[in-house]
Amino acid sequence: AEPGRDAAVASAVAATSKLIQAITAPFALDEHQVFLNMSTGIATYPHDGDTADALIKHADTAMYRAKRRPDVNHLLFDVAMSHQAIARMNLENALRSAITENQLQLHYQPALNLHSQRLDYVEALLRWVHPALGHVPPCSIIDVAEERGLMTELGIWVLRTATRQAALWQSEEMADLMVAINISPTQFED
Repeated sequence: AEPGRDAAVASAVAATSKLIQAITAPFALDEHQVFLNMSTGIATYPHDGDTADALIKHADTAMYRAKRRPDVNHLLFDVAMSHQAIARMNLENALRSAITENQLQLHYQPALNLHSQRLDYVEALLRWVHPALGHVPPCSIIDVAEERGLMTELGIWVLRTATRQAALWQSEEMADLMVAINISPTQFED
């Protein structure tokens, strides 16, 4: 434990808690009840940085982590967050390249009708085998794409690729085969 830092953290948490309580209190706007949410990140001097830029950067990192967790309103910065933020940024850059360099794949999972014993449709599932990282879990792809505004571009790639494959299957006399494509809420809104 670091006594000086512990006191600074306790003070920051207390101030943040009061601010969150004030901001998140419901209020009336015309005839509507309005609720706000607030996420904060806390970084302390000199433990988390010795310049204003470093402290802001680290508090910002903690705030974005808090935003992804519905169970918390504030988080204290730790070095692991910085490493994770760098890894996430690297994954984002790699995903941008994967989309443009055609590194992504669609796998088609059959959906069988147990009653008729027939293939009802196939579901297009996004897969990415990164040259250095290997198999990237689909949830990581989707999380980064949604967080960094790549979902529409990624969704267009999936739609084009799946419809090309469906057209190919139709030309091979599999015209009745349907292809299911998942669309994210972000892409649907766009």
